[in-house]
Amino acid sequence: MRLLLVASAVVALTPGGAASASARDGWAALHRPLQLKALKAGARCPVTPSHALDNGRLNGAGTGPAYPMPSRFSTYDRFPGWIASKTLWAWPARYLKQPFKVLVRGQRLDRNGEMRFQLGPDWGAPLRSELRITTSQPVGSFSDTTWGSTVTMFVARTHGCYGLQLDTSRGTSVIVVRA
Repeated sequence: MRLLLVASAVVALTPGGAASASARDGWAALHRPLQLKALKAGARCPVTPSHALDNGRLNGAGTGPAYPMPSRFSTYDRFPGWIASKTLWAWPARYLKQPFKVLVRGQRLDRNGEMRFQLGPDWGAPLRSELRITTSQPVGSFSDTTWGSTVTMFVARTHGCYGLQLDTSRGTSVIVVRA
């Protein structure tokens, strides 16, 4: 499991200038322009390496506050024609009480290609173009750690090199994975 991380800001306003409901909920401000750059033909996929977290109890990628831990991509039986990676996310226990919103979007970097997401554990839910993680709303837990966690699916049409942009109130980061 290897991965990579990048920053900017946009606030959605209604035509009258008042903040819209989506802006007030905190997600609109995280919809920054995608900073995912296409790779040159024949370029190697710059997969983001994973690293130890929580004193070696966990292993994730990126700079946080939430760290993905993707599995290998394989056929996704629930959505024929797609491949998927069950991906666990973890974050330090302090973010359970001091929550962060993490907006995740992605695209293929080595050619055109779709990427979609599901927030678990409802695997029958429709595939979405973005993933919204709130650290005060964990799903499941890890043994031997107090870190928060949730489970998701990264879903793609074909194998290739994909970039994931994570936007939080702290900034933007990019993680690169190979499907």
